[in-house]
Amino acid sequence: MQKVEYVTEEFEAAFPYLTSHEVFDGTSTGKFSLTMKFDEGSEGHKQLKAAIDEVHEGTHYPLKNGKGDFDRGKVICKAKSGFDVHCLDNDKKSISPAEIHRGDICRAKIVIQPWSKGSNSGTSCYLNAVQKLRSGAFSDSSADFDKKDQDDTDLPF
Repeated sequence: MQKVEYVTEEFEAAFPYLTSHEVFDGTSTGKFSLTMKFDEGSEGHKQLKAAIDEVHEGTHYPLKNGKGDFDRGKVICKAKSGFDVHCLDNDKKSISPAEIHRGDICRAKIVIQPWSKGSNSGTSCYLNAVQKLRSGAFSDSSADFDKKDQDDTDLPF
């Protein structure tokens, strides 16, 4: 089977399961994962699409168009790993996977490979490493996030 090793352009991190396995319907998938969100039509989107198209076979295609309010105008791709994911900071020094948050701006080293199981087939993205370039709007460590919590004293709950 042909495969492509690829380093992505910048993307917004979503649903990072890098410290524990992803859980779906209450059951562990046995995989670490990260959803990558690219602006539709961006250079990062175009390059990732070209890399996927180079090896794509079957019906399952890993790029999806964003549908919800937070995903409009985005192209989404989930990358998974059965092994611990190496995480780096902007200076390429190792960091804890717990330091990657939703909304952070990252790059990733992935492997794109076709798969086949019975009558199903498609292309998957496997996550090797993540580089956190900068904290994003939803990062728990954001000073604005902390300030907003402190200022909202009249919330209805």
